[in-house]
Amino acid sequence: MYRDKVGRKEGMLFLFPDSDFHPFWMKNCRIPLDIIWLDQDLRVVYVEPMVPPCRADPCPGYMPMRKALYVLEVRAGTSDRAGLRIGDPIRIEGVDWGAPVAP
Repeated sequence: MYRDKVGRKEGMLFLFPDSDFHPFWMKNCRIPLDIIWLDQDLRVVYVEPMVPPCRADPCPGYMPMRKALYVLEVRAGTSDRAGLRIGDPIRIEGVDWGAPVAP
């Protein structure tokens, strides 16, 4: 939220306690993003590419077709350039998977 840019190798990773249909919206986002839902093995379960910023309420929601444990938001166009498809594995660097997550 409130970001003016996302670098080529940057993103926001959301960690959830349980796999579910985690919906997202673009309220207070200033730039378009790709939203990528991942399962417990970091495999793509759904991709919503080129999601535009929400300019007025109510903002539309975006939800996967399958349950996911993680959601990754990246610069718009990243998933297309990478050729991401359902079932593809994702490698995420710079995350300490053993660190506790605040509730």
